[in-house]
Amino acid sequence: MTKQERRPAVSMFMASSILGGPGKGLIQFFRCGGSELSRPTVVGFDIEGKTGGCEFDDRMRESDVRFELLRQTRRFDWGLVGQARQIVENTQSDILQSHGYKPHVLCLILKWLTGRPWVAFVHGWTSEDWRMRCYNILEKIIVRFADSVIPVSESLAERLGMRSHRKVTVIPNAVDPDDYDLDNIARDLRKEYGVAEDEVLLGVIGRMSPEKGQTYFLKGLKQARNSLGKVKALLVGDGQDRADLERLVAELSLEDAVTFTGYTRDVASVYSAIDCLVLPSLSEGMPNVALEAMLFGKPVLATRVGGTPEVVLDGKTGILVRSGDAGALADGLVRMCGNRDRMKAFGEAGARRVRESFSPYERVKRIVSVYKTLV
Repeated sequence: MTKQERRPAVSMFMASSILGGPGKGLIQFFRCGGSELSRPTVVGFDIEGKTGGCEFDDRMRESDVRFELLRQTRRFDWGLVGQARQIVENTQSDILQSHGYKPHVLCLILKWLTGRPWVAFVHGWTSEDWRMRCYNILEKIIVRFADSVIPVSESLAERLGMRSHRKVTVIPNAVDPDDYDLDNIARDLRKEYGVAEDEVLLGVIGRMSPEKGQTYFLKGLKQARNSLGKVKALLVGDGQDRADLERLVAELSLEDAVTFTGYTRDVASVYSAIDCLVLPSLSEGMPNVALEAMLFGKPVLATRVGGTPEVVLDGKTGILVRSGDAGALADGLVRMCGNRDRMKAFGEAGARRVRESFSPYERVKRIVSVYKTLV
């Protein structure tokens, strides 16, 4: 094999304890051809000195790619640089790849030390506290030093102020039908949660934090309830806002309509059970939950933020409304739930769109093409 044909070796840095969208994207990349077209090494961060009980670490170990763990003993641990450099040298990596502010900082330093090219993925930002807002600003500055920047939506590229920059390649998230056994769903959640056949079941899926907008959904549901008829909702996930959301459900007297399921890995059963996904976010990068729901043939009611309009086509695969507006969500709920035939048509159109426009195999080819330009 010639030097030009050699598969590029890539050290992929990600600091996460849960398997969120970026982690799922890595696993999808490996399974859909990335492991054959490149030589990946995933590098995680062990912040508390634990070697087990971390979903991200466990799933990466199951993925049949090389997985390394950096040991971090304090918040600002310069020992991470030496550990990371050793991994890069041992794996003979050609390329550094980062996901998130901490890996961005580390890869910037490694780029200076080793001279290796660096690819920075940008997935979007959360804003649950002042520290995260500072990290967001830091990330937007640091990625400008990368050799290649991959935002997952056109909206993110615009927010970076780098849309026309030659080093920017927008590569959307993708969804793989082979991830789910659509014909063999493990649980019947409608029966499990007492949802009748003639009731519309809404799903709000995601981390419970301010930017996800669940508060506006609950207030919108309260406003629209008299016009909706028989409607129930599942709030799927966990996070810092769960207790506040549970209190809000009680204040709005929605206990009989809203169920908190907690976090679940069995998302297929959730998508199979619901009639419509509601995505009330205040900010988004490229929403995987919308792609997944559309794959299952479900319509989507979402706010018009971030990369969401690049996924959900208003009036074709779902309905888009203003963000941070409970009244707009209430109107959207009435429009969506009041017409079963329209919901079905939206769902069918969404399923076609996902399969045609968000292929994981095309995503792999585009990412590997970026690698090849750097080596």
